[in-house]
Amino acid sequence: MVDRLERARIVVYVEQSLLPSALRGRLVFVTTSGGWPYVRVQIDCRQIRDDQMVMLGHELRHAIEVADAGIANDASLQALYRTIGFATDNTERRFESDAARDAALMVRRDLLSPPASTK
Repeated sequence: MVDRLERARIVVYVEQSLLPSALRGRLVFVTTSGGWPYVRVQIDCRQIRDDQMVMLGHELRHAIEVADAGIANDASLQALYRTIGFATDNTERRFESDAARDAALMVRRDLLSPPASTK
């Protein structure tokens, strides 16, 4: 995912934060400058390290979705997730995608896998 983001037209800031209790991570649209979207990935720092890594993979997948769609503002971000995802609350300000959930499962599986032999 990181390789793909490095080739994409997007700037992603990652930070550990104290998030509301219902959130373990989130992607926030910040701005667009020079045709590049800027987003902030926030990971709740109260989680154990492995769970933070899982959430990072999840949120980086959302960043890829944003880059692939050429998102330019908050309204287009919401429109994207109405198309590729689904609302997770009644306000329709929080969205989810199956691809991000799959990315989280992949990271969790990688974390649980035994290390490769170095023989």
